[in-house]
Amino acid sequence: LTCFEIVFPVTITFPDGTTAEASDRMALHKLLRTWKQNNPGTTGRPELTFPITVKMDDDGSLVTVNSREELHQLKEDCE
Repeated sequence: LTCFEIVFPVTITFPDGTTAEASDRMALHKLLRTWKQNNPGTTGRPELTFPITVKMDDDGSLVTVNSREELHQLKEDCE
């Protein structure tokens, strides 16, 4: 459960260093699914390219998240 939404578009970085932009949640899922199908033996995983912006559900404020750790902390703070 989260108390925020990711603001799109976001950029994904793939293990080979290439990037792709997702305009919405559906596009993000499609990008990840397609990448997985095309790279079945790859050990790395696609990751969000930081910073990203999230919109807080309680007051609608926009927050810049600069790292995976900050995103994890924000999720923990929701609970």
